Amino acid sequence: MMVDETPLYDDGALKIENNPRETEGHILHIGERAYALPRGVLDDFSRTPRGSLEVRISPFNPNILFALEQENIGIDRLQIAISQAYIEEEKRISNFQLDKV
Repeated sequence: MMVDETPLYDDGALKIENNPRETEGHILHIGERAYALPRGVLDDFSRTPRGSLEVRISPFNPNILFALEQENIGIDRLQIAISQAYIEEEKRISNFQLDKV
């Protein structure tokens, strides 16, 4: 299977892409910083109720919150990016499955 190297989400300040070292993992770029997101995090965080993402991210990796603050990016913007990346990933999976039929 060919891996699509196009980012799942990229708005210039936030980028989410597949992790080439982990089959179902992802990498979140915030400015110049990069954070590994293990399998299932996009799904989990995209389903997190609005206003609760910060509480979910803090124990996972508090450096993400620090990077958002440093780059002047709000938590709502990150939640939108995660949700859009998850939707894009699901579309790609669906398209791949349809291509196999």
